[in-house]
Amino acid sequence: MGSVKKFFLFLTMVVFVVDIVLVILYVKSKEEGEPIINVPTYDVLPPLFSEIPTEETSDVSIWQPDTPDKGVIINIEYYNQDNFPTFCEGVTTLMALRYMGYDVTIDDIIAKVPFYEPKTVGGKLYGEDPNLFFVGHPRKSDARGCYAPVVEKLLKEIAGEDAVHNITGMEIEDILTQYINKGIPVIFWATMGMAEPTEGTKWTIERTGETFIWKGREHCLLLAGSDSKSYYFYDPQNNKGIIAYDRAIVEKRYEQMGKMAVALVKKGK
Repeated sequence: MGSVKKFFLFLTMVVFVVDIVLVILYVKSKEEGEPIINVPTYDVLPPLFSEIPTEETSDVSIWQPDTPDKGVIINIEYYNQDNFPTFCEGVTTLMALRYMGYDVTIDDIIAKVPFYEPKTVGGKLYGEDPNLFFVGHPRKSDARGCYAPVVEKLLKEIAGEDAVHNITGMEIEDILTQYINKGIPVIFWATMGMAEPTEGTKWTIERTGETFIWKGREHCLLLAGSDSKSYYFYDPQNNKGIIAYDRAIVEKRYEQMGKMAVALVKKGK
């Protein structure tokens, strides 16, 4: 046998032995429970109830953010607003109710929402106060929306007075401590995609004669988690599922939209 062939035979044997050693070490590490990859861990709070909603939904699996920080993400059955282009408040409220065990549908919510469709009289647009009414109709694409007191009222009709906390004005850190970290998601007002709000439609409140200016890009989401960089929301718009938004931007939008938030704290039967 030539020296070149002997050398390649020897090299092949060395590679074979090294492969065997690596396999033995891998198996040994698995048996001892030694982690192969250092994966960050998160507290994922399980659903309070295991029932699956009877109506058709888009399932969303828990998505964990790519940061090394320890965070809390609440696992919630997700609903999108594809069929209700302006009813983010209602769809977000539906997610909160279903998570807390209330057997309701989006139609049940619509039936309890007072709505007022704007009208033009003599070239002047008349509307209503979104703290009292949903402005427009929940099923129409040109509707505006409503604010926290409307959601608070409909939740109390479903769950009772003691089950609902209107926490408008509360700082987000306190919301995390008192609600999110205890497994209670929070209905939260900000803007679509956390974009800068704009000056929206102006109308006259028919009952009072006051002028009201709607804030454009208004949006309602379900706050369900946080870490050091982001807040996590179930965003009903555009089938986004659970999505991370930068903490500083969320805090700014929350303030710009009046720091509105509502929590449902009582479980359904």
